[in-house]
Amino acid sequence: MLDLQFVYIFILENYPNVSVSRNGTHFNFRCPFCGDSEKSSRKKRFHVQYVSDETIFFNCFNCPASGNFYDLFAFNQGISSEEAYKKLRKFNEEGIKKSLTSKNEFHKKEIDYSKYENFNNFLKKDCLSIDSIPSSYYQTQLLEYLKMFKESRKISSDLFVCHSGTFNKRIIIPIFENDICIFFQGRRILESQYPKYLNPTVEKENIILNKGNFDKEKFIIITEGILDADSIGKQGTTCLGANISESFLTELFKHTNCGVILALDNDKTGQEQLYNIFKRSEYNKKLKYFTLNKEKDLNEFKINNPLIDIYKYVIDNALSYLEAYTQLSIRGNF
Repeated sequence: MLDLQFVYIFILENYPNVSVSRNGTHFNFRCPFCGDSEKSSRKKRFHVQYVSDETIFFNCFNCPASGNFYDLFAFNQGISSEEAYKKLRKFNEEGIKKSLTSKNEFHKKEIDYSKYENFNNFLKKDCLSIDSIPSSYYQTQLLEYLKMFKESRKISSDLFVCHSGTFNKRIIIPIFENDICIFFQGRRILESQYPKYLNPTVEKENIILNKGNFDKEKFIIITEGILDADSIGKQGTTCLGANISESFLTELFKHTNCGVILALDNDKTGQEQLYNIFKRSEYNKKLKYFTLNKEKDLNEFKINNPLIDIYKYVIDNALSYLEAYTQLSIRGNF
């Protein structure tokens, strides 16, 4: 099984002038097998369609080339389709095993900072900060967008914008620890870019946003995204994995004497995560819960209410397990 992000990055890194459909599952570029049209360099008659993690196929309308993603990967790497299958399946199996075992090792593993030094280099080489001096019109435009984005979203932490490479035309939202960038999210600038967030392929389960900033005599507030956590301040954090795990909660409770508040987005994904914690988490009755009535997330709430202390507001309006479950059940969320 191959996820869409892997296929997306592989194609963009290996083939020039790729067109991507709005939903990010259809790729169109010049055929690597026949070279495509000799008369027109603009024609792109090679298509790759991502249907599911097990169904990814390609075909060319200029030559008989057709097959699945393993065939394309094999041709690109100069190996047989059988070797490509084994290589990609092994890569995927190792990734699955790693993700399964890491859940129980959260509090046991220390971050190896040396592995992330290249992220600092990436920020210096391929990105612009608010204070950067642009060297071209293109960089000037990107920098103007970065400033507009930071101001309009009321972001207090450092942001960057990428001007080249895989993360080109993306706002870079970094996570620093000991002055080293240990993770970042690449948020799209254009609606046509897919996926909305493109992240580096590194182990992130042991990364806790603001871990070194927590005041133990204050609540820690879990939000759904990094920008929402920024709206909270130094007591805000977010889970970078797919779900809020028991090990993640265990680690957070070590850093506070007051408690942990869950403040997820007011949408389907947020409600599903909240429901799973209500029903399955061993911490469900130890947590406090904050829910929004109108806005989608805390960053939007901050934009609409610039004079409110968001941290204090969340604490003052947080509910106990029983209060939250009753309220959300009455609303019809559960």
